[in-house]
Amino acid sequence: MDKKKIHDFAVKARRELIESVELKLTQVGITRDGVKEKLPTSTAEIAFYVPNDTKGVSGPDTSRRVGLVQRLQTAAAKDDWQTAYDNLVEEASYTWFNRIIALRFMEVNHYLPSRVAVLSSEEGRAEPDILAHALEIEDDLGGFSDKQRDLIQHAQETQEPAAMDNAYRLLFLKQANALNANLPHLFETTTDALQLLFTPSYQNGVIKELVTEVPRDDFDVEKEGQVEIIGWLYQYYNEVPKNAAVAQPKSHKYGDQELASATQLFTPDWIVKYMVQNSLGKLWIHALMTRHPEENETELVAKFNWQYYMPDAPQTAETVVNIQKADQELANLQPQDISFLDPSMGSGHILVYAFDVLMAIYTAEGYGEREAAGQIVKHNLQGLDIDARAQQLAYFAVMMKLRQFDRRALSRNISPEGIRHSLIYRSFQR
Repeated sequence: MDKKKIHDFAVKARRELIESVELKLTQVGITRDGVKEKLPTSTAEIAFYVPNDTKGVSGPDTSRRVGLVQRLQTAAAKDDWQTAYDNLVEEASYTWFNRIIALRFMEVNHYLPSRVAVLSSEEGRAEPDILAHALEIEDDLGGFSDKQRDLIQHAQETQEPAAMDNAYRLLFLKQANALNANLPHLFETTTDALQLLFTPSYQNGVIKELVTEVPRDDFDVEKEGQVEIIGWLYQYYNEVPKNAAVAQPKSHKYGDQELASATQLFTPDWIVKYMVQNSLGKLWIHALMTRHPEENETELVAKFNWQYYMPDAPQTAETVVNIQKADQELANLQPQDISFLDPSMGSGHILVYAFDVLMAIYTAEGYGEREAAGQIVKHNLQGLDIDARAQQLAYFAVMMKLRQFDRRALSRNISPEGIRHSLIYRSFQR
């Protein structure tokens, strides 16, 4: 995994997404200083807010702009306009970053329901495969209106750059909305505001850079890729706001998002393995030894290949796993009885490795991998985080582990309900 390339992409992507959102807001007459009036060049059909703008605001974008202004005014009534504006820009930027990264992971691993790439081409095309196969996967995208179908056909037939861009924007949003049925806690139905503030392009910008600058194999779980890349991308994306938050004076009162940024740190892989093996792993080894006193601890651990397991580190068995059993209860412990909690889960790195350890436990007990994966998501994993953005990615990471072992997982309506966004830490700030 080339972490320098991942770092450089994520930092650049955040900057470009924020700039893109702010530019779009300016074009519709919304700035950090307030709402602008229409220019005299406006007509009954098209409103212009920026000199020399040839496109203006018209059609559905008119009502979307009204909704944006109302949303900002409501938020500004609680804080102030500039705070409301900054929060909106940040939300729009990270929402699309999360979705773009998720789409890339899913298309590389062929996890998309349609199996058709959205950001790239696996058929050697200059444009993403979804543009060529849109009409073939209409059902996977939620269907098209006659107008939408005509737009797609026109783009396919003419290959005109403007028509291709319009068709791609439509298809990208259709795919994001369609995935709400499979991953509802990440791909929430796109609001009018988010549609207005993001114009996806496969020819330049964040999508193009992700495909060309971050090695494909870093996402491919059949090669060197791991779900772990989601966490690294998220940490690097938050590098700038984290540094800004940490630099605040000691007397500064942190808001929710500042606190989330200031306290985020991606845990290295070896530390994750040490923690999980000596908590979850130790609990299970002790259960096996209670059940079979003749078994040797070292030999049991060797069967699971837990290289960071330490027989002399009993204290960690009480730090992460929120279940404590007496010896007699341990003898009857079943995999489904274990509740593994990460109270500050971030993007889910520890939960993802706990999934692997639990998979080893379940399969050692005779479960098939597909059944075990479903049981783990339903019964074993719990996580909390103050950052809603991190919660989305932790949810996605666990769901991708599930999909790795169950091809139909995304259509089974299975969801890790134990992974939640929590504002529990607010009490320490007020």
